[in-house]
Amino acid sequence: KEVIVDNSSKDFSAPGRRWFTARFVSGYLGSNYHARRTESTSDPATWSATFPAAGKWEVFARWPAADNRSASAPYVILHQGGSTTKYVNQRKNGNSWVSLGTYDFAAGSAPRVLLSCWTTSGNYVVADAIKFVPK
Repeated sequence: KEVIVDNSSKDFSAPGRRWFTARFVSGYLGSNYHARRTESTSDPATWSATFPAAGKWEVFARWPAADNRSASAPYVILHQGGSTTKYVNQRKNGNSWVSLGTYDFAAGSAPRVLLSCWTTSGNYVVADAIKFVPK
């Protein structure tokens, strides 16, 4: 069964004062999304998920696209093999699920995906929802 973690879930966190909730651009899942300006610091938003058993899961991200988004938003997937960073263009493919790849995950509850803001300056990274689909 797929697992969806929205930014309004207890399994999502965006610490610090620079992340803010917004509704400026339509197409987000749930009631809003989180955003922050890019800069040379990690300050990641984090999606955690609980898996009943170890196994392969395909990871999808969703965001409302706009011209002021990062063209290289760095999603970091924390999996059994370590971590993998996928850079996505949040100016495109908004309002849909975009695959970040398939990974092996351990059972239990843990942080699974991070979204860093350490990328091209002058834009925003947007944290909306992550979906995990068992493979």
